[in-house]
Amino acid sequence: MLQTGICAAPKRILAISFKRDAAKKLADRVVKRCTPDRARRFDSYTFDAFAKSLVDRFRAAIPAQCRPPADYRVVMPSRRDYSEFLELHEFNRLFLCGSGQRAAGRRGRGEYVGRFRGIRSSSS
Repeated sequence: MLQTGICAAPKRILAISFKRDAAKKLADRVVKRCTPDRARRFDSYTFDAFAKSLVDRFRAAIPAQCRPPADYRVVMPSRRDYSEFLELHEFNRLFLCGSGQRAAGRRGRGEYVGRFRGIRSSSS
C-alpha cells in the first residue's frame, strides 16, 4: 500500500500483532522494501504496546477516578494474580457450567485452556 500509492501521504498504516518479534519483523520488512519517507508512515505495535500508547497519549482525558498516575507501569501478572482474580470474580463457577466447559476448553478437573491458558482453579 505504501509502494503502490494506495496509502498516500500524509496517511499512515498501523500494523498490530500479538508478539513483539512479529511486530519487529513487519517493521523491518517495510524498511527494507520502502523508501525512508514511506517507511516512516508505517507503525508496527503489539496489542499491548498500542493500548499503552493510547493511554499515554490520552491520559489527561481519562476520568480522574480511572486515570493511572503519570509514572504508571504495565506489569505481567503472575499465575497467582490470575488465580486470585478468577476466584474474586467467581470465573471458575462460570466455567463449570455446561457450555462454559466447551467454550473454555476444559481438559481435566479444574484445568482450563484457551483464554486463561495454564490457569488452574483452586479446587484442583
